[in-house]
Amino acid sequence: MKVYKGFNRDLTCTLGKGRYQYQEGVWIHENMAECGRTGLHCAENPLDCLKYYPNWDTSVYYEVEAEEDVDEWQGGSELAATRIRLVKRLDLMGFVEAAVEWIAGHPTRCADLRTYGTIRVYQEQGEAGENGAVIVYGKEPRAAGKQGSILAMVRTDGRTCTGFAIGQVDGEQIRPGVWYGI
Repeated sequence: MKVYKGFNRDLTCTLGKGRYQYQEGVWIHENMAECGRTGLHCAENPLDCLKYYPNWDTSVYYEVEAEEDVDEWQGGSELAATRIRLVKRLDLMGFVEAAVEWIAGHPTRCADLRTYGTIRVYQEQGEAGENGAVIVYGKEPRAAGKQGSILAMVRTDGRTCTGFAIGQVDGEQIRPGVWYGI
C-alpha cells in the first residue's frame, strides 16, 4: 500500500518507545498496529504528515510502502502498520503532486483548508507564498503565486474529479501575481 510519512531531517521520528532512526529502502517491523498507540504511523494523504512535521526547513517527507497488519484511523487517512519501507524522498513538487493525486482520487474526502508550513490548501481560490505551494480544489479552482511557487488545482464537485493542473511560477509560462484556472 502506497502511503506517506514525515520525519526529522536526520530520518528520525518518535515512536511510543522513543526516537527511532529510519533508513531508506530498509523494512521496519513492529509487532502490532493500532492507530495512536502502537505501530508504524503514516498517512494515505501526504498533507496529513504536515500535522506532525509542518516545517520544510527541519523535516523531510517520503513515499512509503506499508504491509501486513494495517490499522486505519476512523474517518481519516492516517494509519499504523506493522511493516513499512521508505521508498522515495519527496521534494516540494513531488509532495504537491502526491497530495493532488490523493485529492483527485478521493474527492469526497478533500484536505483540510489550512496552511501547512509553506503549503496552503484552499477551496475555490488561493495564493502561494514565495517558494511555497498552494493547492486549490473546487468547482472552478483558481490559483496565483509568487516567483518560484507551485500552483496546483483540482476541479471537483465533491463527488468526482474532472481535472487537475500543477505548475511552477517561472516568470515566463506561469507569471507571478496572475490568477490561473484549469
